[in-house]
Amino acid sequence: VFEILAFLQDDARRTEWMARCIEARSLGKRSRWNRLSYTRLAVWPFSDRDVVVETLVSLDPGATSADVRMRNVTSGLQTPIQGVVRMPSMRGEIHLEQIDRGTQVNFTLSMDLGGRVPTGIALYARQMIPLESLENLRKLVPSSRSTYAELVRTWQNELSR
Repeated sequence: VFEILAFLQDDARRTEWMARCIEARSLGKRSRWNRLSYTRLAVWPFSDRDVVVETLVSLDPGATSADVRMRNVTSGLQTPIQGVVRMPSMRGEIHLEQIDRGTQVNFTLSMDLGGRVPTGIALYARQMIPLESLENLRKLVPSSRSTYAELVRTWQNELSR
């Protein structure tokens, strides 16, 4: 659970795993488990979409499961960019649960791309982004264990107190 959380919290690597993500960066932390970030998606042949996201992580007491809740927020930390459509609505949740063979990951996403996008394309994007993102995480997380090992130990030590 912590290995995946560490990967998810690395805003600079979001372009590697999140489908259609072409830009991502941190806008600041409110606390250890609450932060703001910026994400820009390519929705070719239409205009790019962007969103400012607040992410809140909730851990169970035994740290064997976690919920990562995401929602769009209005923030002056990222002003609108000319030619890029700001998504009017985005909600998502990633549920992580430790199981015998590893970690089970469930990703749900509800978003309004905004602007003019045919309904079929918008529906496809809502289904494809979580699926493709999960596949990318499955490939990338195992090879990144050593990158986040110290952070994972820090979190484990904090929770064991």
